[in-house]
Amino acid sequence: KIVGYNLACEFVICNFWHWFVFRNATNAENLKEFKFNPTNQYEPQGGNVGMLRSSTGNLEREILFTTLGWLQSSFWQVLFTHLWAVGYFAMPDMTQTKSWYWTLFLLWIIAYWREIHFYWAHRGMHPWFARE
Repeated sequence: KIVGYNLACEFVICNFWHWFVFRNATNAENLKEFKFNPTNQYEPQGGNVGMLRSSTGNLEREILFTTLGWLQSSFWQVLFTHLWAVGYFAMPDMTQTKSWYWTLFLLWIIAYWREIHFYWAHRGMHPWFARE
């Protein structure tokens, strides 16, 4: 159920975003001035961007790695849910003040970790300059 749900979310979220940014001609033109690299990474010669294929192969690569990322996330979610269910990991007692501090600290630090990871992962995928 978890893997199916996560892949369904990937399908809906990523396809909507791809359509919104690249397939919708009005948005593609209006958003061009806000992009760090205005060259279309999927169709640099100005052709129509497909939903599953591109002339450069970049779209196929992104679909593959995005799906692998969602599957890896699903694996961790299934593993930790199972370990909590069988009692290997104890759920914190949220009635204790110490647990609240620990939880708030983790929520705070994970937001920073996510932003740093997101930034560097996407700088590798979408550089600000042409690779040639």
